[in-house]
Amino acid sequence: MMIQKVEFEPAIILHRKPYKETSLLVDLLTLNYGRIALVANGARKSRDKAGLLQPFQMLSVSWKSRSDLGTLTQVELMSALVEDGDLGMDFPWVKRLQGSRLYCGLYLNELIIRCIQRVQAIDGLFQLYCHSLELLQSDIEEAVVLRSFEWQLIRLLGYGVSLNQTRNGIDIEPDKYYYYHVGHGIDETTSSSPQAVSGAALLEFHCGQWHKAEFAKDARQLTWQALQPFIGDKPFASRRLYQGLLQQQKSIKIF
Repeated sequence: MMIQKVEFEPAIILHRKPYKETSLLVDLLTLNYGRIALVANGARKSRDKAGLLQPFQMLSVSWKSRSDLGTLTQVELMSALVEDGDLGMDFPWVKRLQGSRLYCGLYLNELIIRCIQRVQAIDGLFQLYCHSLELLQSDIEEAVVLRSFEWQLIRLLGYGVSLNQTRNGIDIEPDKYYYYHVGHGIDETTSSSPQAVSGAALLEFHCGQWHKAEFAKDARQLTWQALQPFIGDKPFASRRLYQGLLQQQKSIKIF
């Protein structure tokens, strides 16, 4: 198999872990190549390199590979190389997410790793992720950012459906209840069904409105149903950390 060489690719660190004695294995989301995994040789011995290879860090990376696991050959901080707007977006990752918003960001990272295969390029995913990080640093409610990201991710994966009609083409009615049939679409059900989502909520979501508190449970129910084939039953580490924080703050669970 031929060696592939890529230079100066915009990328964001999703996750990293120790690899062998002195190296790191890093998971990245790139602008043009999707999610990739690279070995950063000797990174654990280099304070400068280890400092760059942190989650949410926007980088310019170069690598070589002959399989789905490549070798990092060069890394630089992206914001030092380009002006804001050159990629059609700002650089929210220069700031640090804190508290519950940090755990929300880690959840987005885990979700991408669960849902996206390595070297699976998906148009718009990089921009969606960057925009969501930016929103997590704004005053917008965390749950709104997460639900919007989840549903847009589902659409990018090819599983998005119209939320104003059932899969049989019948208009959604606000006073009825429905559920998401994975891979098919929306079907009608009863209010007593554990999968039930109100028609009123679906019509709001169809218009991109995820912020209404009275539909928060419906939003979480809908996106969780749609994501289930991708995420499986394995618990999210970020969710466990987030729930621990909620117990301290006595807040409402959002993922």
